[in-house]
Amino acid sequence: MNDYEDDDAYTTHPEPTRVVMFLVCLAALLAGFWLMGSGVTNGNGLVFAGGLLVSGIAFGIPMRDTAR
Repeated sequence: MNDYEDDDAYTTHPEPTRVVMFLVCLAALLAGFWLMGSGVTNGNGLVFAGGLLVSGIAFGIPMRDTAR
């Protein structure tokens, strides 16, 4: 028998909040891409900039340091 406990966060099952955060960020990233495409198609720079901002935030949230 092995009594070794692996406390590495990448090898254990993810917490439900991490899964929900992944899904929210994925949806926001795709929505930002859609806004950018819509802004280019309609020639609206504000919609494009909004899509760029939403995509950047959605990409940046998982990259922040969450070490406790």
